[in-house]
Amino acid sequence: MFSFNAAVMLLMIIFPGRVASMFTSISLFIALLRKVILLVPPALILPSFWGVKGVFAAESMADATAAVCCTIIFMMTFPKILKKGVCSRS
Repeated sequence: MFSFNAAVMLLMIIFPGRVASMFTSISLFIALLRKVILLVPPALILPSFWGVKGVFAAESMADATAAVCCTIIFMMTFPKILKKGVCSRS
C-alpha cells in the first residue's frame, strides 16, 4: 500500500499539470466550496460553543451542504451535457 501511495504521489509531483487537468472547473469549485467556504468558518466558530465536538459538527455540516450543492449543480448541468452529446452524434 505504501509503494502505491508513493508512486501516485511521485506522479503528482512530476506531472502536476496532467493531474490538475483531470478536474473540471466545476469540480474545483465544489472542492473549494466544501473545504474553504463551508468548512473553515464553522470550524473556527463552533468549537467556541461545543468544544472539540464543534469541529466534527462543522465537518458533517460541510459534507451535507456540499452534497446538496453537488446534486443541484449535477441536475442543472447533466441535461446540458446529454443534449450536447446527442447533438454531436447527428
